[in-house]
This record gives sequence, structure tokens and C-alpha cells, in this order.
Amino acid sequence: MDITDLMRRREGETSISTENLLFLVGDTTLDIGDMTVVREEEIIDVCVREEIVTTVEAKADPPEGKTCFDIDNYVITTDPKECRVDVSITCMDEEGTDCDEITAPTFKCNEGEVPDVLTFSYVGGGCGQSFNSQEDVCEDFDRVPSISSRVVCKKGDSTVLSSDTVTIGDKLTVANPISDNDLGEILVCDIFDTGDNELIQKLRIDTTELSLKDKYGSLVLESCDEKSCLVPITYTYDIRNIGTNEMDVTSLMRTRGDSSEDLIGLVDDTSLDVGQITFAAEMEDLDVCAEEDIKTTVRVEADPPSGIPCFDEEEYELSIDILPTSPPTDSPTEPPTSPPTDPPTEPPTDVPTSIDLKVTPIPTNPPTQAPSRPPTNSPTAPDSCRISVDITCFDEEGTNCDDIQNTQKQCVEPEELTFVYTAKRCDESFNAQDDRCEDFGNGPGSSAIIECRNLNLNVLTVNSVIVGDKISVPLNSNPLTNSISCTITSNNVVSQTLIMDTTALSLKDTFGSFRLERCDKQNCLVPITFTYGIENVGDNVMEITKVTRIRSSSEVNLIGIVENINIGVGESTVARETEELDVCVEVNVETRVEVEADPPQGSSCLSEDTYKLTIDVPATPPPTNLPTNPPTDPPFNPPTNQLTNDSPTEPPTSLPTDSPTEPPTKQPTDPPTDPPTEQPTDPPTEQPTEPPTDPPTEQPTDVPTSIVPKVTPIPTNPPTPPPTPPPTPPPTNSPTNPPTDPPFNPPTPSPSDAPSATPSFIDDPDRCNVKVGVTCNPSGESEDCGSIIVSRTRCEERPLAMVFKYNGGTCDQSDNIQPRELFSCFDFFGGPPTEPGVTSFIQVTDIKGGSIVYHAALVAVGEEYTVSAENLLQTLVFHSSCSQNLFLKDRYGASQLVVFVNEEQGVQSCFFNATYTITLENELNNEGTGAQAILSTLIGNVEVGNEEIAFDFTDQVNGRILAPESSYDGPPLTLDVVIDLTVVTNNQVTSFLTANSPKGFQCNDIDSLNFVTGLAPPPNIPTRSPTSTPTMSPAPTPDPEVTACALAPGILCQVRNGGGLLNCDNIAPPLNQDCTSLAPGILCQVRNGGGLLNCDNIAPPLNQDCTSGADIFELDFIYRGGGCTDNVVNCAGSAADADEVWITIESTAQNLLWNQITQRDDIINLRGIDEQMSVIIAMVEDGSRGAELLSYEILTNCTAEAGLSLKESYGALELVEFTTRENDIFIANAALADVLITYDIELQDGTSTKARIISVTSTGGLATGQITESYTPPSQPIGPRSRHIFGTESTTEECK
Repeated sequence: MDITDLMRRREGETSISTENLLFLVGDTTLDIGDMTVVREEEIIDVCVREEIVTTVEAKADPPEGKTCFDIDNYVITTDPKECRVDVSITCMDEEGTDCDEITAPTFKCNEGEVPDVLTFSYVGGGCGQSFNSQEDVCEDFDRVPSISSRVVCKKGDSTVLSSDTVTIGDKLTVANPISDNDLGEILVCDIFDTGDNELIQKLRIDTTELSLKDKYGSLVLESCDEKSCLVPITYTYDIRNIGTNEMDVTSLMRTRGDSSEDLIGLVDDTSLDVGQITFAAEMEDLDVCAEEDIKTTVRVEADPPSGIPCFDEEEYELSIDILPTSPPTDSPTEPPTSPPTDPPTEPPTDVPTSIDLKVTPIPTNPPTQAPSRPPTNSPTAPDSCRISVDITCFDEEGTNCDDIQNTQKQCVEPEELTFVYTAKRCDESFNAQDDRCEDFGNGPGSSAIIECRNLNLNVLTVNSVIVGDKISVPLNSNPLTNSISCTITSNNVVSQTLIMDTTALSLKDTFGSFRLERCDKQNCLVPITFTYGIENVGDNVMEITKVTRIRSSSEVNLIGIVENINIGVGESTVARETEELDVCVEVNVETRVEVEADPPQGSSCLSEDTYKLTIDVPATPPPTNLPTNPPTDPPFNPPTNQLTNDSPTEPPTSLPTDSPTEPPTKQPTDPPTDPPTEQPTDPPTEQPTEPPTDPPTEQPTDVPTSIVPKVTPIPTNPPTPPPTPPPTPPPTNSPTNPPTDPPFNPPTPSPSDAPSATPSFIDDPDRCNVKVGVTCNPSGESEDCGSIIVSRTRCEERPLAMVFKYNGGTCDQSDNIQPRELFSCFDFFGGPPTEPGVTSFIQVTDIKGGSIVYHAALVAVGEEYTVSAENLLQTLVFHSSCSQNLFLKDRYGASQLVVFVNEEQGVQSCFFNATYTITLENELNNEGTGAQAILSTLIGNVEVGNEEIAFDFTDQVNGRILAPESSYDGPPLTLDVVIDLTVVTNNQVTSFLTANSPKGFQCNDIDSLNFVTGLAPPPNIPTRSPTSTPTMSPAPTPDPEVTACALAPGILCQVRNGGGLLNCDNIAPPLNQDCTSLAPGILCQVRNGGGLLNCDNIAPPLNQDCTSGADIFELDFIYRGGGCTDNVVNCAGSAADADEVWITIESTAQNLLWNQITQRDDIINLRGIDEQMSVIIAMVEDGSRGAELLSYEILTNCTAEAGLSLKESYGALELVEFTTRENDIFIANAALADVLITYDIELQDGTSTKARIISVTSTGGLATGQITESYTPPSQPIGPRSRHIFGTESTTEECK
């Protein structure tokens, strides 16, 4: 019979598909008793409950007679038993009020009335910590109350109200045992030692003047009558089974502040069926008189009867806001009811009615200037290259950089201060205070221990720091922190002490080794991002070749951060650059970007854009009110206008009888459209250069009706722009009693520009201006490392030696032009693997007899590559004579020729040596001035492909001084590298330099160099030519008489094209008119599993738990975040919840297994495992390891004691794979597969005609929902040695 139809129908709950599978039938003709099989692969989601029915109907025709058919069906039912749990948090007080809505009481207990009940907290300590509005209420005797005491409280008439023994934290209630009686106006409390019953403290408290949180020696007032700071609240944790399987709740970990506790004992019912809910309730006392944010995190874990455990986390943030103190309802002082009795002595005959100030208007904020020149585009032409670039700038909150306002530098009632440790000495302090700073010995060192205390000598903060670290000091609006003292200890010796007034601080103030960086949310440094949008506005595809950003004297090529350098018509791409903007100084900086691109044919095109960023710092604002009493005689140096910060030294004796007749003039509603072309001739802020020489000796008889002050011409440097509000006009009636003398002590201005951790955009004559540069010098004849010629050099003479790179892989990757009779390759058992780390035995012999062995040893891919010697994985035969077209970089199966040596060409290699050189300079600023630069640090990193190597020249440059306009001339700052040209590699070097000027200003610079190697041009393969006629050796002339004439005429025919595949006997029409011999490829790799996993066997792990006792070869974790768990040891610190942290992992044998920045959900691959490993998780600060957050240890052996289990959390890490080794057998147990898919195209084997790719599409995904994606074709044709990668895709799949 002949099978004529094979119809398959598949029906699920969400989809139906029908398809004829006849094309899959291998043999459609069947004899009697024969059979054939059709196989179809499908992906089924076993995590969804579903019934899938597959029906197949086959039809067949015999040579004679009727058609026959048959039908069969197959049913698949998926019933997942999934563990999913959900937890939520609620918080209520006893009256059912949500905790977020609980309000704080007023602190005042009563208005002169005596309370009935008081509640105190016992905190221990002496009278020195008292804090209340009463006087002489506490007295200590010999020693102070400690952990436990007996407290006896009585009325002023000695009636005992309470007598209790308490320990620190206990509550003490004082009430009159006689009903309806109060406590009396005086409460006396005696505190006795519980050991010898000696009186150690006496308190005398006025009960009519009480406020909540008053502290009286060892007692703190918590409540009075119904008014209380402590509110009982209940946290309720609701736990719900939202999965499809029953479960047991195994853990309920609650974290609040630094405290973590497992509340599993409070869970009402730990066994939950599907859909059931349970809860745990926790009671606390909430202190509503303390303004703070309380964060509660809860994590619930549950186990199903079988399968993988599950967990869920929830957070609850509780904020308490203290109501501000109400202002007094009545003015404290009554204004005068009548004018002063004494009029001014001899006023002028005619009083001036007004005073006019001549002020040229200055725009408050000049309009943003347009780019200096518009983007330049190449002329429009058919298939032209045209590109456009646009610059935008925003901060982290999405505010346009032009709209960012400068930050007020004066700190206003700060709750918390943040300093940067600079290790500076006291004589480098720069602030407006009469601060007290004292150095000891050599002063602060590069590392120190900082301890700061309040006025009561209570410790506020203790930190171990190095230069550049931040120090946070909490103040909490406590009067005891109006002044703080800090001790800096270096090498166990006090090196500096500081005392600071926290009520008079400005950002950038420096106090010895401290620089104030932030007070609460006030911060000078604002992170901003420049985005350079690049668009192809022409009608041809293009490749972006250069993106140059120019800012001040800095010029950087940003091609390395462009998201996509190949863009089609109408497509766009971006490059983003992050900076820190100093908003505490005036900013006027211009950023220009130039973009260049190349089309496949034709001329390059370019475009540019400019962005000007301006931030104006307003002048110091004038006083709100003018002095009420101006002098009758003008001061010797009168101000030219009312814009001054000077105030009289003595206040006026009385208020003016009349208020000003006119209100201040309103500011213009519309700003000027254009900035002024000239500076104002009469700026209001300048003082006159000369005072009036002689004040009038007599009162004038006629006074002009207006006075125009004399204003000095504008100085060379323009004055600070005036504040936005205009000056308030003075009162029309002069006050009666002026001060006798003019002001003489103007207030000391706060520093306008203290040293900054980040260079601002404004030049300063005392600021250094360092520059760092990175260059690459290659060996050989190339001018720079970015122009290395990677030619496929042809071997012109038989080689004396050859070096091959062992890449692994099958014969399919062979890339050479040797004829098939000279080159052959055969794979066995799937061919050599490609995963680095396992060695193979390679033997090289002569082809004729095999008796000459050139090489016989284990060879590694990069490092090592292992298989058993008896497993023959691949054999290959090729011709190594240079007459048979041998080229550098030829691939022969798993081996690639990377070096050959012969007498004619010498050494030809795929590797080259390069030297990176770092240069340092100290340049002048834009004003033509400069300062010495004292070099501090020089660090950076070298990136070669995916490998990153850090370097640090700090020890070499630290302390060296560069004068202005000089360069570093010390020991060379060089790095030697070897670059492999057999692979396409992105190479980048980044260097960061910091320095300080003698006056404490910090300057820094960064430079990077980026280039790509391994991009070889199309091979220049010479055309085969006829072999020269051999030259014969001279012979004696034969005797013509005895020697016969024997001629041998010959005709030699050769075809010189076709790459040696054509000859004169087979000149025939081509097999294909069009080039269709393309081989698109999809390569799927699993990057974890130690080479034991591939995309065809992503299956559930054989073992969930590691208890076999086998050696552990590899462990893979994922950083998820979190705190201490029960399965780790020696855990200390707080939870690590940041999206980016620095993780250091070290084995017991001190093998460093991991030490780098790690993002949330990153896979951490660890090898070199022994019995135990330590984990340290720290913050990331400025790209380096910062303060430690969490540390613990994990047992890493395959035993029940260690308890290693997949998907289990070990602190902040989740275990997702363990690979064991026993008797040289490796077994990978993975819960997740890290999959990399590569999409590429090349010519099929044996094809030599180049192909131009017109369009590329890829269709894939689930059978029920295929997705089609288009790729940009390569700009150059695909040749016999070319392979173009369209893109890669990475994903993490759960093994199931």
C-alpha cells in the first residue's frame, strides 16, 4: 500500500491544532507486514493543569481496491502539585485603628493640674542624663542606678504611692491607692540598690509641669493619665496556601531593625490544604512619641509532601510623625499704642518723599541657549548616509538638567549629618565656625576609627573608615546634639579631636579630616545621565564607527557604550553616560557630541549636537526687614543701595509709628526674552569705592525730592547676580530714634566653595586640574592597537614548526581551501566537546606510515580538556606542505593553525604583544591659573572580552607633586598584555586618577581606551596558476649521428577560477543559478553544569539533596538577597537587600572562589570546593567594596549534616546546582539551566560563491505561539571563510 494521508489533531483547553504529518513519513510504501514510524516533538507545560487529546488518522491506497484508514487517540493529563504560599502583614491597635493612622499625643501632660496616674520606664543611669524643664530634681549618692533597683515613690507629705523592684526596661506605675485622690503637686522617688539597700538616687518631681518623655535621672515618663507614648499594637501575619498542593508551614522569620526571630511557634495551624489560611499574631508596644520609621519584613517557608519547597516575603513600613509644637496664640509683646514722645531733633525742612534706586534689571534665570550650531547632515542623495544625534540630560527623578535647582548650602535643623573622611589636618579646615580642632602626632592616617558623642558624652556613632568613606552621625533633633565631639584614632593612637556646632553648618564645610557632604536630604552632588540619541535618517543601513564626547578639555570616544552600532533605515540607538553634578556652585558647561557612521558603499556621514548646562547660584538674600531706624546723619561709608546683609549693632529703641505707605514692587510676570547684551551699569550689590568726603555741616534748605546714589563702575569680574525679589522700599516716614553709629561688624560669610569630592564645572584658582591618558602601543609595524592587521597569511615555504590552538568541536567548523583528497576529518561519538576544563589526548603523525610521532600528549582548550585516551573523538588528515594552500588561522576540525615558522617568512603568529601606557598631567584651568596637584590614587581595570583585570598604581604615585603645566616623570606606568587575534575581542582600559591641591581641593579625571581585535578582512587567497616548467640540468650535446630525435609535444589546460574545484574536463553549467547554499545555524549552549548539560537534556535533577558523600566538584548559587538563616553558621550583620552588592567567598583552604560585584539574580559559579566556605556580603561604593552588611559560613560537603538542598536559601544565596564526582564520574544536579542561544549564518560546505544576505527572519517559541523576529542583514557578502552572528539570547530555565 501507499500511505496517502496522516492527519494529526491536538486539542487542549486553550488551543486546537491540525496538521498533515505525511511529510514526516520516511517510507510511504509498505509491503505486507511492514511498518513505519513518525515521531513528533512537542513541549508540554506540566505546571498547568490541562487535558491534551491527540487524535491521528492514517489513510492508504492499495494498487487495486478500496482505500483503507484507521484512527487512534492518546490523552495526556497534567496535574501539577505546585507549592505556592502567600503572606501578608496587618497592624492594628487595641481599638482597631491601623497602625499607620495612630497619631502622636501632645507632649504636655496637663495645664497646671495634678495627674492621677503616672507611668515611668526604668532606664538606669545618673542624674547627668536628666532632660526636663524642671530644676534641681535629681541627686545621686556615691553610685548611680544600674541594672536593677528598688524604686519607692511618695507624695510630698511622705504618703507612699508605690514601691517596686525593677530592671532596665521595666515599667513603673505610680498611682494613689486611695480612690479619687491625686498624686499631689510634689512626687518624691527614692532609688535604692537591691544589693545593700543603700539610697543611690533621689528625685523630686513637680507633677504640674510634666511632659511625656521627660527624663528624671534613671526614670523616663511614658504616660500621664490617659495620655501615653506607649500604644499596644498587634502585628498579624496571614499565611495562605495559593498553590495546588497541601503544605506544612516550616518557618516564619520576622526581621525588625537588627532583630530577627522565627515565629513558627505563634502560627495557629501549620498544616494547610489548598486554599486554606492561617495566621500568627505578635504584640508590641509602639512608642508614638519617637519619630521614626519601623520596617518589618517577614518570610514564610512551606514544604509540600513532595516536590520543591516554596516561600514568600512581605514588608510593612510604619512611620510615626510627631505633631509640631503649636505657636503661641498671642504675640508676646504689645506694640506701642502711641508714637514716641520725642520727635527727631531738627529734621530737614523738606523731607524726601521717596528714595529711588537706579537698578538695571537682570533676568532671574536667563533662557537656555540653543545649540551653538545645528546638527550637520550630509547631502541627501539616493542610498545616502545621513545620521542625526540629539543630547538630553535628566536626573534620577526625571527632571531635565536645565530645571535642576541649586541646593541651599546652609543646613537647617538637620536630623542626620553625613561626612566624608579625608585624613586632612586641622590647618586645612574651611568653615564659618570658631571650630575646635586639634592634631596629635602626625595627624590622621589613611585609615582610622571614628567615634562621635553628644554633649552628654553619649556615643552617636562608631565607624572604621579609610579615606573616602562616609560617616553618618544621627542628631534626631536632640538639644544634646547641638554640639558634637569626634575623636579620630589611627594606629591605636588618638590623632585628632573635633568639636562642631551642628546648628551652624553649610555643605562643603571641612573640619580637619571631616568634610560635610550631606545634611538630611540636602546634597551638593546630584547624579545625572546624558543620553545621546542616534538615528539613521538616511535611506541606507549604516555602522556607527565613532561617538566622540567633548566637555571642557575632556574628549572621550563612547563607541564602547553604544547599545547597537549597526542600525537600519529609520532605526535608532543610544549611548548613556552618568555624571555627578555639583549644584552647590555655579555651573556653565557645554557638552558636544560628534557621531560618525559608514554605509556599505559610499562616503561616511557625520552629525553633531551641543548641550549647554547652566546652574546659577543666587546671591545671599537680603534681610527680611530693613532696619527701622536709619541714622539722621549718613554713615561715613553709606551703602549705595538697600541690598546688604549688614544690620545695626544695636536694635532700634522703638518701632516706627507708621508702616510703609507702599508695598514692595512685584516682580515682572514675564522674564525677558533675551539676556542683556551688556552688564548693568549700576549693579545693586556693589559698595561704593569712595564714601562722601564731607557730610553736610548744615541742614539743607531745599532737599531734592529724590536721591540717586552714586554707584561705582563695574569691576573686571562681574558681581554676583542679585536675588530674584527686588529690594523692599523704605518707609516714607523716617523713624524717630536711629542708631548713633553705622554698622561696623558685618557677619562672617560662610565659605562659598569648600573642597569638593567631585570636581565641579567651575574653575577655581586654587583647584588642581589633573588629566590622565591611556594609550596602547603594539609590537610590530602597526601604528596603534586598533588597526592591527589580522590577515590570513599564506605559508610560502614548508614550515619548520606549526602551533595549533585546540578549540574543540566537530569537523563542521573546518575552514580551509585544501582539496578533499588532501584534507579529511571524521567525528566519533559526537566529536570533541567545547566546554573548557577537560583535556583530550592528541596525537600527530606522518600520513605515509604513521611511524613519525610529532606530538602525543594531553592538550587543553584554553586551560584543560579531559576524555579517556581510548575514546577516539576525531581524526583528521591535511597537507602541511605550503604548496597546498596552508593559511594562518585555517581550521582543521577542532584545531586551528595560529603560528607557523619557516626560513623565508620567519615566525607568523595570531598573537601580538601590546603595552598600555598611562600618562599624568596637571593643566591650567580656563582662567589661565592653576595649583599644585598632590597625587593620591591611580586605579583602573583592563577588560579583554569577558575577563576583567584590576590594576592599582597608587603606591607608585601617592604623594608625588605635579606643578601646574607639568607631567608625571616617575617610574613608567605600563601594563603588558598578549592579545589573541583568533577571536573577536573587545579590549578596554579604564584609568581613574585623584589628587588634591595644597588648599584641600580635590580634583580627579578618568580616561578609557577601547578597540576591537580579531576582525579579519576578507582573505586574499591567490588564484591558482600553472606550475612553472621544470628546469633541467645541462647535459652533454648528443651525437646527431647515433642519437634518435624524440620530441614530446604537450598541451596543458587549467581553469584559473573556481578555487581549484574546476578543471578543463568538467566545464559545465553551474548546479545553481542563484546562491542558495547557505547554512543558517542556531547554537544552543548550557553555560552551567560543568559541560554535563545541554539544551536537549534540561531535565529535573536526579537528586534534590546532596547527601551521597561524594566529592563536590562545583556549586552554583544565585544571589536573591536576605539575612541570616538557620542552615548557616557564625552569621552576623543585617539583611543584604540591595540589587547590587559585593560578594566575597573563600574556602577553608583560603581559595578565593568569588570576589566581585554581583547583581540580584546573578549565577555564582564556584569551583575548588572543600569542607566549608565563608561568605561576606558588602555594599558597593564607587565601584569598589564598601561597608560589610552580612557574613556567615556554609558547610559544603555532601553529607546530611551539611544539608545542601536545591532551591534552599543559605543566607542571601539560593543553591541552584551541585555537581558531584565519584570514581571519576561526574553528576550534575541543577534546578536551573543558564541557556545561551546564538543565531548565525555561513556558506554550506564546499560552496565558494559569496552570498549577499537580503533578509533574515527567525521563527521560534512554543508550538502554540510561534514568534517571528527580523534581523538586520550583514553589510558585506558572506564568503567561504565568513560566519556572521546576528545575535544571542540568554535565558534561565527551570529544570523540570
